[in-house]
Amino acid sequence: MATFVSIRSSLVLLLVALLWIGCSEGGCGEAQSPDSEPASSSSDDVQQSSRQPLNRHLDVAELFEQSTVESSEAADSLRYVGPDCTTDYGLDVEIEQSAEVDGTPAPGGGQSMVIRGGFQTGPGEDHEMVIQNDEITQTFVSGAVVNPGSTQPAGTLADVWLTTDGAQWEEIDGPTILWSGYGSFTGVTIFFPALPGEVEEGARAEWNLEIFSQQSALAVEQRRGQVELPEGSTPPEPSAQIFSPTVELHQWWQIDGVPVVELRMPRWEYEYDETADLPDGSSEELARDMSAAVTGTKQGRYLFTAEGVLIFAEVSEDRRVTTTVGGEELVNSASFYSQVRLLSSECDVPALNPREVSESPAERAVQTYADFRNALVEGDSDNALELLSDEVLRTHGAEAIADVMTSYVEDFGPTALGMPEFPGETSYDDGQVRMERSGTLRTLDAGETIHVVVIAEVGDDDVRLQLIGVDPLVQDEDWSYLELSSDRLWRVPNP
Repeated sequence: MATFVSIRSSLVLLLVALLWIGCSEGGCGEAQSPDSEPASSSSDDVQQSSRQPLNRHLDVAELFEQSTVESSEAADSLRYVGPDCTTDYGLDVEIEQSAEVDGTPAPGGGQSMVIRGGFQTGPGEDHEMVIQNDEITQTFVSGAVVNPGSTQPAGTLADVWLTTDGAQWEEIDGPTILWSGYGSFTGVTIFFPALPGEVEEGARAEWNLEIFSQQSALAVEQRRGQVELPEGSTPPEPSAQIFSPTVELHQWWQIDGVPVVELRMPRWEYEYDETADLPDGSSEELARDMSAAVTGTKQGRYLFTAEGVLIFAEVSEDRRVTTTVGGEELVNSASFYSQVRLLSSECDVPALNPREVSESPAERAVQTYADFRNALVEGDSDNALELLSDEVLRTHGAEAIADVMTSYVEDFGPTALGMPEFPGETSYDDGQVRMERSGTLRTLDAGETIHVVVIAEVGDDDVRLQLIGVDPLVQDEDWSYLELSSDRLWRVPNP
């Protein structure tokens, strides 16, 4: 019985690792959002947020509302050509994931993520095309609320170096994360399909599509990007999954007089077996006789100029990973939808408007609490105090608050104030946001969770924190680890 419990506990831990960072060679799943969302406030002010789903499957006229769009005769040729100008793209990705252990939903239910940012293409000195990352942000979602996320600054990933035979781009000195090993989504290679050699409707091309795990890209990222590996560690040899989807020429258009081709990647199925990357310290029991089977479907739509300049693409995927360990079965299901659009170019090609994103009151409040936590962790109590309500400051005084909050973080660690980046309950009512997040105290046994309740007042111009309470239980008063409110300033004594 002890062995069974040990394996099951490890399996749940493995689930957490696979759910977000274990999207390996095939990439994470991509496709439609589910009909239901994780629990959160249903008020209009929360729902009218940057969680508004992407518009999908729009026809060409809807995409180019401000342009003249007409069906057209075929251009004389359709080939990739090395660009002679710089082009900027916007990228949006929506991911939904869920998991089961032996048919039972895993703790925490499903998870949602969004990725936002962009990339730039242009000519290279020694290569026909170079792609660089603009800022890319990856965030968890709680219902309609997009939480604070982690940001990949512009230019910090290794540049993608590409060459072409006219039909398909091939990476030089790869794999890189941005091109084919991003991890939480496939990478931008999925937006550059093989082009048919003929220009008539119905012409086809077979795409030699290589997708890598993020681990496979570490060697190049360490050498040419800004990835730093732990001392003594060695990146693994790259290992790719190779697929052969078909790309079809659907129709030719003229957009403001520019010939544009619409390509389709019809829905196709794939399956393969893989070896899961286990977290460090995994038991031998967990590693023994472990297998993982991957199944999924992909489909896509693309708009290009006759010279192979990408204007728009949308790709969807459903993916299912079934992992068997010690007779138990873990199923990780994922859906993913990605959209890329040309925003501006030095070349004379049709561009699209960027997606409009505005923060809801709840999102502003969660970000403010993240800023408060970050300021304390970085030792900047002055900036943290500026985010508190005037009533709290008047009641206790800035110096007393700074002493309590700074010593609490120093004694118990940064996650002792919870993790606003991760999903949790968030509600909005009449100018006030209440959020619940989980965390850990450095002094507690591994696996024990603390609960953080935060109340913030949201105005037109600013957000002020009114209450922070930390306790082993979710409650609304008498917090036993920490309370910062107009009624009480308290922290648990040192253990």
